Amino acid sequence: MDLFNLFDDQKELKLQPWMESGEYHFKLVTPENITECIDACINGVNGRFSLDLETTGIDNRVFNGETVDKIVGVCLSGDGITGWYIPLRHKAGAEHNIPWSL
Repeated sequence: MDLFNLFDDQKELKLQPWMESGEYHFKLVTPENITECIDACINGVNGRFSLDLETTGIDNRVFNGETVDKIVGVCLSGDGITGWYIPLRHKAGAEHNIPWSL
C-alpha cells in the first residue's frame, strides 16, 4: 500500500491567498482550553486537521527502553490558520506542560 495515495481526492498544491497574508493565530493549549483545541480539530476544514510533532532531535534509536530524542510538543490545526501548541516535555517552562494523562 502506498501511503501517499490513500486519499483519492488529492489536489494540486497551490499558494493560497491566506498563505501570503501572514495572518496566523497561535494558541498555547492549557488544561482549561484543551477541549476547545480538540473540538477545533474535529470540526476542521473538510473533516481534516494537521499534526506536527516537535522533538528534541531526529534520533529515534532506542537504548535502555527509551528513544534518544523525545517528543516535547504537538502542534495541531483544523483550519490552517489557527495553530494549537500542546507542550508536553519541556524542561524550561515546565509549568506549562500538559500531563500525558490529559
